[in-house]
Amino acid sequence: MWSQTIRRLSTSALTRVRHPKLRRSTHYATLTDKDVSFFERLLSSGRTITNPDECLPFNIDYIKSCQGQSQLVLRPKTVDEVQAILRYCNEHQLASLDQSENYDTFAHEAHSIVDLLVQQSLTHVNDTNDTENHVERGRFIELENDAKISGQASVQWPKISEFTNEKVGVEKINEYIEKEWKKAPGGHDLCWLYAIDFIEKKTLEFNDLYIYRVRYSIPTRRQPIPRQTISIYFTIDVSKVQPKNLPVKVLFALETMRVIYEPAKFRFRQNWLQAIVLLKEKMANGIDF
Repeated sequence: MWSQTIRRLSTSALTRVRHPKLRRSTHYATLTDKDVSFFERLLSSGRTITNPDECLPFNIDYIKSCQGQSQLVLRPKTVDEVQAILRYCNEHQLASLDQSENYDTFAHEAHSIVDLLVQQSLTHVNDTNDTENHVERGRFIELENDAKISGQASVQWPKISEFTNEKVGVEKINEYIEKEWKKAPGGHDLCWLYAIDFIEKKTLEFNDLYIYRVRYSIPTRRQPIPRQTISIYFTIDVSKVQPKNLPVKVLFALETMRVIYEPAKFRFRQNWLQAIVLLKEKMANGIDF
């Protein structure tokens, strides 16, 4: 509900307006009243949305950079309903886009890590007589602890009184990335380059919000301007009512992700950047110009 409310406030222009040269494929048909009637019969009341205001949140991506103009939103609950919808769309050449409010690359990665650890733990439990496994397990725990200790590079975020302009935020974000993401154990490879941009300052009643964007990419000799970049959005909250000796509050989120992180509670993983690049490449390859 909250994500839909946020997306309703988006001022993102229609994709067809931002990219006037982009044309819809002629292979797809146009939605008709007959099609809508079929889906209304298939799904129970309330799971077929045609109201433009109610369709709007589904037409805007999570980071509010693209906006489509789909006229129909379907909310199936069973596998059979999904199969029937996709079968009908395929037979009648209707373009469809699958969405899931529960999809999160971070969550998917977390599940993979948990599954791996459980599998390793079961291996050690089932083979307690194997001395090599015991040694390897101790080595794994030792390395993990060393990584956590050495990875805690202390980045002191500025106090409210010290945050005088947006340049302070750029310097501290750069320091945080260099110490916690780049040089820390498990940090990203040197092939990843990044640039920090100040986006805007939002003045509210009780605080000021400074918005920054960190763009990651991998430029190469053949392609010095990469096709895909990864954006990470930082928000520095400077309170107007709290004591001036308190530090500012810092939050950030990766594009396509729904989780909002605090720097002190975040452990960087390079494969998250790789997952976003692959996702964008897959999307770009599916667009027929």
